[in-house]
This record gives sequence, C-alpha cells and structure tokens, in this order.
Amino acid sequence: MNQAGWQHRTWAFNVKDAPWVAILREFADSMGFSLSMGVQPTGTFTYFDNRAHSPQQAIDIFNDYLIPLGAILVRNEDRLIVVNSELPIADNLVPFVAVNEIDSIGRNEVAGAAIPMKGIDAQAALAEVMAMKSQIGTVRAFSNTGRVIVIDTGTHLRRIRDLLLQTGFARSNDTSAVYQLRHAKAEDVAKAIQEFLTGQAGGADVQNGSQSVQNDRVVAEKTTNSLIIRGSVESIPTIYRIICDLDRFPREVLLQALIVEVNIGNTNEFGVELGIQDSVLFDRSLVNNIQTVNQTLTSPNGVQTTDQTILSKSTSPGFAFNNATLGNNAVNQGRIGTQGLSNLGAGRVNGELGFGGLVLSAGSDSVSALLRALDAKFKVDVLSRPQIRTVENKEAFIQIGQQVPVVDGVTVNAVGSANPVIRQDKAGIILRTTPRISPDGRVQIDVMTEKSAFLLARGSGVPIFTDTTTGRVIEAPVKDITTATTTVSIQSGETVVLGGMISNAENVVHRKVPFLGDIPLLGRLFRYDLEQHSRKELLVFLTPIVLNDDISRFHLEDEISRTLTTPKAGEYLNRWQQNQLAPNTSCPPTPDQYGQNHFQATQAFTNPQATTGP
Repeated sequence: MNQAGWQHRTWAFNVKDAPWVAILREFADSMGFSLSMGVQPTGTFTYFDNRAHSPQQAIDIFNDYLIPLGAILVRNEDRLIVVNSELPIADNLVPFVAVNEIDSIGRNEVAGAAIPMKGIDAQAALAEVMAMKSQIGTVRAFSNTGRVIVIDTGTHLRRIRDLLLQTGFARSNDTSAVYQLRHAKAEDVAKAIQEFLTGQAGGADVQNGSQSVQNDRVVAEKTTNSLIIRGSVESIPTIYRIICDLDRFPREVLLQALIVEVNIGNTNEFGVELGIQDSVLFDRSLVNNIQTVNQTLTSPNGVQTTDQTILSKSTSPGFAFNNATLGNNAVNQGRIGTQGLSNLGAGRVNGELGFGGLVLSAGSDSVSALLRALDAKFKVDVLSRPQIRTVENKEAFIQIGQQVPVVDGVTVNAVGSANPVIRQDKAGIILRTTPRISPDGRVQIDVMTEKSAFLLARGSGVPIFTDTTTGRVIEAPVKDITTATTTVSIQSGETVVLGGMISNAENVVHRKVPFLGDIPLLGRLFRYDLEQHSRKELLVFLTPIVLNDDISRFHLEDEISRTLTTPKAGEYLNRWQQNQLAPNTSCPPTPDQYGQNHFQATQAFTNPQATTGP
C-alpha cells in the first residue's frame, strides 16, 4: 500500500486487556502496514479514546506503553517493526529524514537525521548532545563534514536540532552594531570575517521548516568605511575582537635600492692594407658610353610617367679599387690587367665603436695603401638609487625611464596592406616590491628589479613582416634587459645583495699575409692586429627600513638635506617640515579601546540589567 493511503486513515482506541501481539496485528492490518515482531512485549494493553487518531498519533500512544516494557514500535515507510528499546536500533530499520522534516516526526516516533552544527566543533558538541538524547537514542559525530548523526524519538530530535543550530529553545537574541574602521578597508575585513564565520558554520544556511537559521553577518559600508554586524549576543564580542585585531595601524616600509653598473673596456688596433694593380684596371673602372633604357608607366588615373634606367655599372676609381671588383668597360680589351692586394679587415672604421682612430691612406691608378691605428679605453659607471615607501602587504612600484610603443604583430586589411599592432612596454629602471613585516621586525620582500632599454635605431629591430604592397619591412624593437626577481627575508635596516653579474670578455685577433707578416719590422705592413678587452659588473642592493615616527623624521630630514639648493629653499622646507611633523594631541583611541567601548555600549543596549550605576 502506498504512503498516501495510510496517511488518511484513522484509529480509535477502545481496548481492554488485549494481548500486544493481537492489538498490534489488528492496527497494522487496518492501516495497511506490514508487521515484524523483533521482540514480543509482555502483558496486555488497555486504552480508551474514541477520538480519531492518525497513524502517527496512534504509534505515539502505543510507544507510551511499550517503552516502559523494553520495546518500541518503529515505522519505516509502510513497515512496522517492534524492536528492543534497551539495545541500539540498527540503522537499516530507522527512516532518515532531512533537517527540515524533523518537525513532521511524531513525538515517540523513531527517526534519524544528519544535523549540521553552527560554529561549533562536532567532537566538542558530542558530550552535550549525549546528555540530551533519550535512553534509546544514538549519536555519532563527523568532524570532516561538520555533522552529527542522531537516531532518537521526534521529541529528542527536535531538542538536539535546536541546540546544535541555536534555534527554538536554544536560540539567543540577535543584535546588530556598527564598527567604523580606522585603518583597514571595510570590504577586505568584511570578506575575511564572513569567510571565517561561514567556514565555522559549515557552509550554507539551513532551512528548518519555515524558520531560516542564518550565520552571523558582517557587511561593509564603503562611504564611511564601516562594518555593519549582525549576530547573537554571545558572538558579537568574538567578532569585535577579530575586527580590532585586523584594524591595526599598518606599518610602513621604506625600500631603498642601489643599482651599480660598471662597464670597463679597451680596444687596441693596428693594421695595414696594400694594393698594386695594372693602371688599365683603373681606366676600366671609369664609366663611359653610358647606355640607358626608357620605361613608360601608365597609372590608373591615366597619367603616364617615363623613367630612365642606366644599364652600365658605375664604379668608383682611385683608392676604392682595394675593395672593389675589376673594371668592366671596353678600354683596351686586348690587354690583360693584373691586381694584387691585401684584405685583412682593417677598414677605415671600427665597426663596433663607430670610429677609426688614426687613418692614413694614399693611392694612385697603380698603388693604394691604408694604415689605421686605434687605442680606445672607456669606463662607464652608472649609479641608480630608486627608493619608495609603502605599507606592508601592498605592492609598490617605481619606474625611472620610458614607456615605448612596441610592435606586437600585424593585421592585414582587405586590400593586403599591413598595419602594425602596438602595445605599450616599460623600460628604464623599474622596482616592484611587496613587503611583509614579522613581529620581530624582519621584513620578507617579494622584489623585482629591472634595468632595460630599447634599441630604437632604424634597422636595429627584428623583422616580423614585409608588406608586399609597399615593400615596407615592419620591425619589432629589441629590448636589452637585466632583471632580478627573488624573495628575501632580512632584518630592518640591513642591506642584502639581490643579484650580481660580472662578465669578462677578451678578443684577440691577428691577421697577416703568410711569410711576409712574420718579417721583423717590415712584416707590420702585412698584418692586422686587434686586442679588445671588456668587463661588465652589475650589482643590485636592497635595504628595507621599517618606519616609525623617529625613523621617518630622520629620513625626511636626510632627503631634505640632499635637495637644498639655496638658503631660501632650506627655510621653506624646514617650515614645511615643522608643520607636517607637529604632534597630534587629539589622537582617537586605539582599535582595542574602540572595540571595547563599542562592545560595552552594545551590551548596555541589548542587556540593560548587566549595567550598573545610575
């Protein structure tokens, strides 16, 4: 028989000295239940009540008499089971219901439920729940899920539910208060506390019939940077203490970075280039009998343009025959012209430095000579001292340099023309840090330092696309970068080396004409010698300083002394300093005092009997 059938049936009691087996069998037959007798109650049953009772009410009355006899009648769907009430009842015999269905269980009906706990530990609540259960009840706590599994009669199930969820008879009076923060952001504090409270409550709200059991709430009000708190009288002090601890004065850190870069180098070059040739080759390098061809082009709008192209190859006579091809015109075609030269790479200019030093050259139609000597030394010291002040756990960023538009790809339109995609990139001296301060004054810093520069000269970039319609080559600039990213932990005021790089390069080149270059003294005419040395050093130092009023005042005076240019400027800066650093005689109470006063005011409002005095 389905459940809807027996719910609408009724039972009237007019029983005198009936054996328990007989009366329970007759009740099961009339209600459409099956009956299983795990234990047989002794004695007889007598009860008179002509009112119509639902099956649930009838089971409550039966159990009023069966429990003292050591038995209890359990209903599980359309089955009735008589079990021993002095032994634990097996889970498979008991129906389990949701928390919001506990109110539908009869007062003496046996059922089970998994009841969540509101802000209390499962194991800690076990002792209190055990004291509230009936003699037939069983309780098991599950800490991981924050639930207590209870099997008991309906009356005891409801009491245990109210205790764990703080509803019904265990419900405390809710109250509300407003706390105005002094230092922290209301949104951040509200989010942290609400996540903490939600985690304690085990997640979502629990629906209990028509009553909603909700967690304590903390809401941020941005305009006044305040917190609106709602909760029980017992939970409000705990929330206040948490807020006071979070709303402490933020400590500040002065981060001083020192970037030292040293570039030392020297270059020593000496080389000779010689050339001898038949003078006819000089004549052949001259351009004569120029031949041209005319080409006429017609544009789409009908305009014609005539271009003239020279077919003869032009060359430059004179010293350039040292590195030029042989003449190619028709002067003395029957005569063989000879040429001999050295090509050791001396050239007129050092390709890396951009200048040549001492250059001596001479030439005629038959002889050419080039002598170049260079001795270059350089030392470049770059000292950068960026510094920035920030509060703990907040990222600080400082840049001294440029923001450069960089080509980051191309887009091709419908006619095939390419347009570069531009993004902005930073270059220069960049310092990005996030400090965290421990109670003993140590500072842990996530730091990224960068020294970079873009090569922006034409032709110095990387070709990424060639426009076929215009022949234009789109380049992406090359970025020279030196960076250090790390996390360090040091005491306030100490200096740490974040990173260092020392590179030493030596380049020695000797080129010569075989045999001739080995002749003493005379061999210098047939040699090219290059000796090049370079040394680069880069060191990054970082000093964090946890600031208080005295240290902050000292560093302000130090920076002011560095910027004084005239006595008048010093006078204005000293006057400004005195105004800015004047002591504040009207400081508000500390967060702990504020929270305590706020709590006392709330207690006086919500519990007038607890206050004393007039």
